[in-house]
Amino acid sequence: MRFDPGARTALAFVTLRADGEREFMFYRNPSADMLLTESELDLDIITKDFNGRVHGLKVDVVDTTGAGDAFVAGILSQLAADISLLQDETRLREALRFANACERLDRDGKGCDSSLAIERGCA
Repeated sequence: MRFDPGARTALAFVTLRADGEREFMFYRNPSADMLLTESELDLDIITKDFNGRVHGLKVDVVDTTGAGDAFVAGILSQLAADISLLQDETRLREALRFANACERLDRDGKGCDSSLAIERGCA
């Protein structure tokens, strides 16, 4: 990994308007807190204040359909409950472990994927 102190983050959104035209929005120097999945078990946290690794739970994988969605739902539910956890590394790690557990429940077959909802009694 190469670090460039002169690098500036940028963010671009491309949307399709109702009239069919594309709209481009560019943001310079946004805050860029990141979560990176590097392996099936580990997650790296990178913020302006701290960085590190959160180790995930190991499960026997049955189906990965929806696992990423389950992870995102888990972390977003924690952030919606308390956005200030982004400033506290310990609390952020706890929230990420929660999100990881949500994802693992989906991977090991205990989640309610729409294709399996009736079979599992979730619908």
